[in-house]
Amino acid sequence: RQTNGDMAVALRFRVAAAPTGPVSMAVGCGAGCVGMRDATALFKAAPLGQWRTAKIKLSCFRNRGADMSRVVSPVRISTAGRFDLSFSDLRLASNEGDAICP
Repeated sequence: RQTNGDMAVALRFRVAAAPTGPVSMAVGCGAGCVGMRDATALFKAAPLGQWRTAKIKLSCFRNRGADMSRVVSPVRISTAGRFDLSFSDLRLASNEGDAICP
């Protein structure tokens, strides 16, 4: 329902050290089920040490393979490189025209 209603994951974050490699953001939905997006540009563009807010459309993850009716891991962020990231808020939010697909 939230995916069809154009809902988003809202995250308030601060980058202390920019990523040195690709950064993935994903929604996990069980064994072999994942919707993954490349979020490298989102985090590299953030000014170091400043809090930012981004909204990622749930449909972005669905369009990349996530079965949104079976979500077991709502947000996964990973990289093989070095990256210093902090969160102060992570929640479901409505898309008011400001949500993106990284």
